[in-house]
Amino acid sequence: MESRTVTSVQVFPYIPGVVCDAEPVVLNASGTYSSARIMHSHMHLLHLEPGCAVSRLQVGASYSWNGVSQSGQSLSSHWLYCTSLGNGLTFGTVLNLERRMQAAPLPTQASVEPIKLEALADLTSIERSPNPVFDHVQVQLGSEGWLVMTHMTVPACIGILLPSTALPAGFTVGAARLTIAAKSKRTLQSIVMDELYCAHIGEDVLFLKSVDQC
Repeated sequence: MESRTVTSVQVFPYIPGVVCDAEPVVLNASGTYSSARIMHSHMHLLHLEPGCAVSRLQVGASYSWNGVSQSGQSLSSHWLYCTSLGNGLTFGTVLNLERRMQAAPLPTQASVEPIKLEALADLTSIERSPNPVFDHVQVQLGSEGWLVMTHMTVPACIGILLPSTALPAGFTVGAARLTIAAKSKRTLQSIVMDELYCAHIGEDVLFLKSVDQC
């Protein structure tokens, strides 16, 4: 997640769909604001250091905030759930902007790293053949990878993680409706996943699909 130090933070109660003026429940705070994006889910995490003036905060309630970054830039966001009142204050939310602003609390120790479920081998992409004589062709993607799921997206996603490899043409960030076949290293069971979306290409390549599409 990208993180920035923030100061002069004020936190206000936030009621989705209702416009009203509210007094701040946190004044003159400082801390760290972090954000990240996976597919259509946007993650926001605000951690405030102990010692700020606090009143009427409740875990599970939703809030908005504003503050100033180290460079003097004004920062703000709304619909942050209070997730911790312990060592400092923590607010976190994951939003799906494609689904009418679906939101859920973000865990205090959030990480964008996917959860590795099963080691995979012999990964291939199954694509429609440009040759009309053949329906489909297989393209080798690598000898190892992982079956993974996310724990920060709304809805949750499941997919395949590969180490950096030479991807075939058409495999770019945003490419959709992809099909990948593999075998479990542990059981040798065949696994085929379709309707995958290429969410990230870097040191690793991440393909995901929403759980409600599985």
